[in-house]
Amino acid sequence: DHRDLHSFPTRRSSDLLITLKSHFTIWRRSFYLACILYGVSWLFGIMISAKFAPQSVLHNLQITPVMTYSAWGYISHNVGVEVLLLLGACTFGIGTGLVLCLNGVFDGIIVTAIARHYGLGVLLAGLLPHGLFEASAWILISTYGFLLSGRFKRIISSLWNNSNRDTSENAANRSLETPAETKSARSSNKISEVYFALIITSTLLLVLAGTIEAYISPMLVRLLISSVKG
Repeated sequence: DHRDLHSFPTRRSSDLLITLKSHFTIWRRSFYLACILYGVSWLFGIMISAKFAPQSVLHNLQITPVMTYSAWGYISHNVGVEVLLLLGACTFGIGTGLVLCLNGVFDGIIVTAIARHYGLGVLLAGLLPHGLFEASAWILISTYGFLLSGRFKRIISSLWNNSNRDTSENAANRSLETPAETKSARSSNKISEVYFALIITSTLLLVLAGTIEAYISPMLVRLLISSVKG
């Protein structure tokens, strides 16, 4: 009826959140792996940046307190990195991990150089507003990439092991199921919803981060600089 039409989007969003939470056992290992890789690479980037003068680091990377790129420029760059993280699944997760670590190292270098050269205030105003969304997106999309790489591994393994022994149509599907998936998601539709929620959420976070980086972060930095000068 009319009430159901209006309540559908809210219920749908709620269903996706419930699905992610209730099926966390499916993607938690990939999520933890992404968090560890990103965090360790961040620390590595901080150590690298600390060994060089911050002015030279920022100059070589062409980083200034107020960047003048458009929102589309940031978003297209972020989506390009997102595609690389997804394509890394075809290399059984190696490519995904490599791209994630490179992003973490680069982010650690930038954050450390800006904090040392411009101060904590510029760092918080210029990077924190969009950086939180961007970092969350990298972790979520990497989680998806690691999950996808796991599926690829099981597909190849099942095809190899069952090529001469079991030719039934459902054999591959049975061999692809992990204990966590079998217990937490009886239906493939539920697993698809988890994958869908991960990729849509990460993409929306990147769009939001690019918009904030283009319009809000520069404004906050300008306000901070003008208040210091005043």
